[in-house]
Amino acid sequence: MTPQETLQKFIARQLVIVHESGGVSRFDLFHAAGDTSERLQMFPVVSGETTSEELAGDIYDVALQDRNARTSGQPERYGLAAFIEGSEEPVGQSIFVLEGVKSMTSIVTFDDTEPPSIKGVTGQLMRHNEQMMKIMLGLTEVTTGRLMSDLTATRSQLDRMQERAEEVRLLREEALDGKQARELSGAVSIQKAKRMDQIGGMLVSMAPMVLSSIFAGKGKPGAQAGAMEQAIKALLANLNEKEITGIFGALSAPNQMALMELYKTFKSEVKQDDQSKPRILRACEDAA
Repeated sequence: MTPQETLQKFIARQLVIVHESGGVSRFDLFHAAGDTSERLQMFPVVSGETTSEELAGDIYDVALQDRNARTSGQPERYGLAAFIEGSEEPVGQSIFVLEGVKSMTSIVTFDDTEPPSIKGVTGQLMRHNEQMMKIMLGLTEVTTGRLMSDLTATRSQLDRMQERAEEVRLLREEALDGKQARELSGAVSIQKAKRMDQIGGMLVSMAPMVLSSIFAGKGKPGAQAGAMEQAIKALLANLNEKEITGIFGALSAPNQMALMELYKTFKSEVKQDDQSKPRILRACEDAA
């Protein structure tokens, strides 16, 4: 059923109904928008002259004009209300909907309706590729610059670390050289002291035999004692001041005293003036 037929059927039914205050005196046309409505026009009813067909046609024409003036493109809702004389409360209502009319801008478009050609698609893809390459090159330049900066900083740090390692190596070698020199010097001193102590011990051990041969009387000593005596005399006679000083420095106090006793025993036979004697022996004689 069309909207006009719906209107005609509603109007015909309202015209034949007789209410307590009389029949319908007018029909009002409204445009409904959400929860609000707008009265568009009032259509009076003339008794005996107004027919449902004519009134429905007039109402439908007004509704069409209003619909055409609205270019929202959405369906438009309209309402028709029947009133009796002296009352503003409708005694009947009917709603109908008219399809919306699209605007000229939405109906007529000036877009290119020609299908895309191979040349156009190829050109578009080439432009896309060009833009993509530009973006990739830009990112590559940024990344390369950052990597070069990091590489430069890393090389500089590595150079500093190598220089520091070389300094540490040189300091370590110097420390080791000094330690080795001290150890070598100490070992030489120890060996020298041991050698001097051995010499002093030998002299001390030989002293009793020599003394016994000297103080034994006028008898001739044995061949062995004579050889030992001559060896000790030659040793005491050939020692220089440096050697005597080294021997005394290496001997303990008792051994030093024993060596002095040995020297005193032979001093009467060793022909030396006081100036030719070593200072340490002269000092020992003065102390004695």
